[in-house]
Amino acid sequence: MIRDNRSAINLNQISMCMVNNQD
Repeated sequence: MIRDNRSAINLNQISMCMVNNQD
């Protein structure tokens, strides 16, 4: 489950970066 959480966090960070790039 820890690995799954890390993957979810990585996807979250990528999404945040994409949103920031749109700005």
